[in-house]
Amino acid sequence: MKPNETIENNEVRAADSVTLNGASYAVQELKDVEVIFPMSRADSDSGVGITIRVLAAEKAKAAVDSGAGKGMFEAVLDTDALEGIGLCKGTVIPVELRDSTAPAVPWGFVKKYK
Repeated sequence: MKPNETIENNEVRAADSVTLNGASYAVQELKDVEVIFPMSRADSDSGVGITIRVLAAEKAKAAVDSGAGKGMFEAVLDTDALEGIGLCKGTVIPVELRDSTAPAVPWGFVKKYK
């Protein structure tokens, strides 16, 4: 799946598999990760926003847990909290690892929905 594509019927945990960063994973293999969803450019720059749940590959989860620094990974949105702006559970979204703040959805992606 590519960013913005959703798992059929938006049922994240019911799907058999998902492709993230070019690799296929059984949904049961994915790990819960909390990331920041910035509500403004200023939020993005300062690393604040609302905390959302996503499902990510174990390697991405390990990078988040270890504070591995900069990088990007794809994850599956695992919350209905963003439906009001057009992002539903099951949507593949980009996530940015940051040195000094929690991982966050990049502003370039978020602003398409604001």
